[in-house]
Amino acid sequence: MRARWTPARTYALAAAAFVFGALAAHAAAAKPLRLCNETSHVLMVALAIDGNDKSRSYGWLRLWPGSCDRPDVPWGKGDAVFVHASSHRAHAGTVLLFEGRERFCIQPPPVEFTIQGRRDCNARALMSADFAAVQLDSSRPVVNFVATENYSQRRARIAGAQRLLGDIGRSRGRIDGFASKQTMAGLNQFRKAAGLAVRRLVYEEDLQALLTAADNLRAGRGLDVCNDTPRMIWAALGQVRADDFESQGWLKVQSGACVKAINEALEGRYYFIYGESRRSESLEAADGFERTRRYWGGDFGLCVKPTRFVIKGRENCAARGFREIKFLRLDTGRAVKWEYRFTP
Repeated sequence: MRARWTPARTYALAAAAFVFGALAAHAAAAKPLRLCNETSHVLMVALAIDGNDKSRSYGWLRLWPGSCDRPDVPWGKGDAVFVHASSHRAHAGTVLLFEGRERFCIQPPPVEFTIQGRRDCNARALMSADFAAVQLDSSRPVVNFVATENYSQRRARIAGAQRLLGDIGRSRGRIDGFASKQTMAGLNQFRKAAGLAVRRLVYEEDLQALLTAADNLRAGRGLDVCNDTPRMIWAALGQVRADDFESQGWLKVQSGACVKAINEALEGRYYFIYGESRRSESLEAADGFERTRRYWGGDFGLCVKPTRFVIKGRENCAARGFREIKFLRLDTGRAVKWEYRFTP
């Protein structure tokens, strides 16, 4: 049985959060699960197992556009299996999320992890994410990640190359999954510069080189969030995209570290930031830091939820199952790169 995941609602080219209902079922026995990526994004996939009085989560499996893989994750009779996925950090634009309604602990991608238990994620300095249940009542279970464009696997591979060429500034054409002259000319120019063979089809080797090039551009653009406090901070970001507000989180910002909040040249002037250090994660009192929860915010309301999220719009947060919190407005002066620092 092929479980095809399609978005509950869609937005423009850089899609916002894709939310999936549960496809609930328990595994009758351990079966190989096949995961297939029919989107134009490189996906990072996490799995979780719940059953026999134990829960555990695993990540991350990198899944190329137009490809399938079998995760090496053990489960047995009576176990339920869950999946969560997001677009690779190298992609510009909004993070693409595949999620459900079951909460498990994760590490932020691409940090590999095996985590026992699904409770008290924040108390263990872990991120929490919403997973979708996977249907395993078929002899050959398959889960297809499908975005609004509904590509075939072959077209998804081409669309993946188109998206990555756009991520590195070598193409501004449509991401349609068709090998047009413009697409292949841009890809072949990149291949020659990267020392790759010029061929008629798009290969995983091409996507790997494009992904590396896109990831290398992250440092020189976008919005960085830095932590100058002695405690770990969870941060959320807001911005205007496609004539509407969008909020996303959470970013795990370790003491003394910086993380990339937006991975593309900044086009707007105003952005919004919120941070909190939760009591269970705080360090011993030092340098005047009380052993309490701390907040960094302002007076601009945006929607959030406790787990990893991308939320379109800032209206009616509670009615949509979210919580409204107050963000600080940042004035970047229309710089293409900006840095915000949390201070004690």
